[in-house]
Amino acid sequence: MPVMRWKLIVLIQLTVIAVSAQEPASFLEGSVSFLTAQNVYVKFDNTSAIEIGDTLYLKRPDSWEPLLTVSQKSSISCVCIPLGPMPVKGTLVFAITWKDAQSEKVVPLPEQQPVAPPLPPDAPLQIPEDSEEAPPSDNSEKTATRQRIMGRFSAASYSTLTKGSNQHRMRYSLNWKGENLGGSPFSVEGYLTFRHTAGEWEEVRENLFDVFKIISLAVRYDPTVRTSISVGRRINARISSMGAIDGIQVEHGWGKVRIGVMAGSRPDFMDYSINPALLQGGAWIGFDLGSSWARFQNTAAIVEQRNGPRTDRRFLYFQHSGTWFTHLHLFLSSEVDLYRKVGQEVGSTLSFTNLFASLRYRFSRQLSASVSYDNRKNVIFFESYKNFIDQLIEQESRQGLRFQMQYKPWRLVSIGANASWRFQASGANPSRNLNGYVTVARIPWISGSMTVSGNMLNTGYLQSNMYSVRYMREIVRGHVSADAYYRWIDYTYPSDFRLHNDLAGINVTCRLTRLLAIHLYYEATFGSENTNISRLNAKITHRLQ
Repeated sequence: MPVMRWKLIVLIQLTVIAVSAQEPASFLEGSVSFLTAQNVYVKFDNTSAIEIGDTLYLKRPDSWEPLLTVSQKSSISCVCIPLGPMPVKGTLVFAITWKDAQSEKVVPLPEQQPVAPPLPPDAPLQIPEDSEEAPPSDNSEKTATRQRIMGRFSAASYSTLTKGSNQHRMRYSLNWKGENLGGSPFSVEGYLTFRHTAGEWEEVRENLFDVFKIISLAVRYDPTVRTSISVGRRINARISSMGAIDGIQVEHGWGKVRIGVMAGSRPDFMDYSINPALLQGGAWIGFDLGSSWARFQNTAAIVEQRNGPRTDRRFLYFQHSGTWFTHLHLFLSSEVDLYRKVGQEVGSTLSFTNLFASLRYRFSRQLSASVSYDNRKNVIFFESYKNFIDQLIEQESRQGLRFQMQYKPWRLVSIGANASWRFQASGANPSRNLNGYVTVARIPWISGSMTVSGNMLNTGYLQSNMYSVRYMREIVRGHVSADAYYRWIDYTYPSDFRLHNDLAGINVTCRLTRLLAIHLYYEATFGSENTNISRLNAKITHRLQ
């Protein structure tokens, strides 16, 4: 009881601090205007309040999701590094700033919560000054010579505390990127993670690669600005659905056209280690266009994957990402399998394996809407997973539709809703999800921002209703920020068994120096069936720049 009382006191104190008087937040809205294989360009009305190294956020119904890191900027545009998968052109992003009442200067808000380090980009690009046009074509034979080194190290603990059973997990990650080392055409990148559970060190001894993951580790050589050669493990943004590639990748460009080849292997299916037996090779061609009415990037590739000397899979890959007439944004990717093997009989076929399309239209500064369609079949690797051969006769297709709308009736108020429907060709395992939210960016009298949201989920095995409220604000300008939230959730199972949970949590971020930050997170779950759970997470991050 003394421990629980201490936790309650700390929670109350943090909550009281979180609602103390501060100046209001400002939300600078921008949109993704152009994508390259390495960077994301974001257009703003003005970037004077944004600094290099700041984080740009994607607005979720009940949270702000870190999406991009600013690496360069002009007066109206920013060149950014993605903190994960590339966003779609036209995606709305926000720079969250806080007004200093004494100096009237807008200062950036520290990162709201610990996030995974970014996947390093492929190569540095200069931003076109005061323009959202594409970078100039690579006609020069000179290479960039300015050295740029950046990175981040983090150590985190994740503790789950329940009655009679506690679990403590640790995770360490190191992410770095060095461009043009010593002014040379050589660059390096790496992203490594290591995790383990307290008291379960045996899993580390049995197989190190179950807990140690090499997300990327590569050396790149750029003899000219039009040619790039990389060796190691790296994700190629032009054929990103393939995931990491172990081996060599070469790309060369002529004006708006770029061609590339790759040869190597795939990461092991079981533990993501290097597996030379899973050979793969392929080639791609890309065409980029930038004009006053359209900007797009097209890629077509052919890839063959093997298990030892035998063919595992052979397929075509297509990708289109474009902005049309500034308001219409389209992303499309698909895969077509070319190889089939039934027993010992080998043949060729045309089978659409994956299709994903996303369309977004911005009607005005206040209203935008989007729709996406996802149709994926189970990929068959004939030599790696022979039990999948039976699915040649009847492949199960997983399909999904998603609609999203955002409306800003006033400058500081946002209203949004999204609905999704996922199902299989046979009609089994349907899933329907409906979510809506209202965000007030500046609350009268108490300042800060608040989001109220509701979610309804209906699947074949579960129905849930969730309502939540989240309050976020800065406590000490430029140093400490926090957000507190409460969620009310009801679950109903097919047997009419009902379960109710109440969740309350708080996040606190303390920026000790420009490079060093500490993140603390606490959440308590109060269940109707004696399922009380506490989660306590702590993370320290240190940037290497």
